[in-house]
Amino acid sequence: MGRRKRWNLNFFKMTDRVWFALSFLAVFLFCFPFLKMEYATDTYTIEQVGMEAFGDSMFQNGRLVSAAAFYLFDTLWPQIGGFYYVSLLLALVFAPLAIFFLAKLLLRWVSAPVAYPLAFFTLLNPLAVEYFLFIEKGYFMLALCMSVLALWCLVRVWEGKWQWLALSCLCLAVAAFTYQTLPGAFAVLAVPFALLCAKSVKQAARNLWLAVAVYGVGALPNFLFLKWIGGSQRVGEGIRFSNLQGVFAFAGPIASVLLYLLGFFLLFLLCGLFTDRLKRGCFWSRVSLGLFVPVALTVLGGLVVTFVPFLFVAPSQVWFPCRVLYPLGTLLGTLPLLVLRPATPGDTEPVASPKKRTARLTCGVLTGVLLLNFVFFQAVAWSRLRNNALDEELCERIGTLIEAYEAQTGEEILTVCIYHDAAITKHNPGVLYLGDSNVRAFSKDWSDVDHMNVILGRAFVESPPDGQVYAAHFANRNWDCFDEEQLVFDGQTLHLCVY
Repeated sequence: MGRRKRWNLNFFKMTDRVWFALSFLAVFLFCFPFLKMEYATDTYTIEQVGMEAFGDSMFQNGRLVSAAAFYLFDTLWPQIGGFYYVSLLLALVFAPLAIFFLAKLLLRWVSAPVAYPLAFFTLLNPLAVEYFLFIEKGYFMLALCMSVLALWCLVRVWEGKWQWLALSCLCLAVAAFTYQTLPGAFAVLAVPFALLCAKSVKQAARNLWLAVAVYGVGALPNFLFLKWIGGSQRVGEGIRFSNLQGVFAFAGPIASVLLYLLGFFLLFLLCGLFTDRLKRGCFWSRVSLGLFVPVALTVLGGLVVTFVPFLFVAPSQVWFPCRVLYPLGTLLGTLPLLVLRPATPGDTEPVASPKKRTARLTCGVLTGVLLLNFVFFQAVAWSRLRNNALDEELCERIGTLIEAYEAQTGEEILTVCIYHDAAITKHNPGVLYLGDSNVRAFSKDWSDVDHMNVILGRAFVESPPDGQVYAAHFANRNWDCFDEEQLVFDGQTLHLCVY
């Protein structure tokens, strides 16, 4: 049996500094398009209602850390640009930290050239791109880092160092009070680590129960806050099993994620076929029961932490954008780890030694996958900037018509009434959209007038639509592009039909 490795988190070691710097550089390259400030639909609302009001919304929804950030900036630096770039800077710090700490855990079973790319792809998997499309991107990465730290502390507990248990629960509570989905990443990652750190079935069961306990203790305070203090409308009354019917409404995106996971896992399974363990007949024994049980438990854990929380929410909140499905995305790194793990419990010799064919093949696969992920990130990020430009162009065309009307009549438009045609277009042409990200600002009722005010520098007030105006001008109309007929002026009111 190999000698147990010590956990060394000394940042002053040259190898640690090099790998952290490489992680930072990789995250920076992934985030490069965001150096130009981009707008989500929520960002227009924040700029209009103010940071304090948006912080109140965060507080109500149990995101106390994010709420505190909005309150602080409202007091010290109430410009939306300042908040955006500080948040981006925090993302560039906490994302590499999360990758670093997860890689230090992975080093027990794989070598550094495999551990760091695997940690990167586990945490910044394709589903993570949506976190970077919101102005709170830095606080999302803080929650992710806290979730990984909670796992690191829990591993110490599994080794008998019980003084780390309280810190593990605290880190997870901080993550939950920042963004409630990200502690799910802790739960998914904890399952394979609980099995890999165990020397017997009894110890594996104990590790799993401890992981469940930490997850429950860390998440419970946030749930109680939402239920009894915050008064969030997102929490339902009792347990609603009918909410799971909403899964079928999102069967396409969910199936796409699961198929992607399966393909990635099979790719690494093929890598195992080329190891020298195949010659000794060990591989097929691991593919059977020894591999099936950990994989099944890990996938089951991912499904549970992703979908079971929806039993406790209001029916209107049952939806599955990428940021909600993110815990499933972390399986992209944990499933290959189960393939590359040592065959003998307690063996700490990395399977993916740099001298072995497995390491070279695995590094090649990871490099290719990371490049594809980089291309995907860039496509979505640059599409966000294109989407903002197209929204701005449309607003300016509308603004030109408003100014012409005001100059001709002497009336000043103060009120805007929004209508929709028969089938509203949610996405701009040529824009790569992901779930509810990269949608037109006009397609959301909270940002339609707000983004007009931000772009045009006006202070329009939104009023309810007029049924008679709709019947006379917009009923049964269905445009696929902008048309001046979508604007009807009436005194100081603009009736605008969104195509």
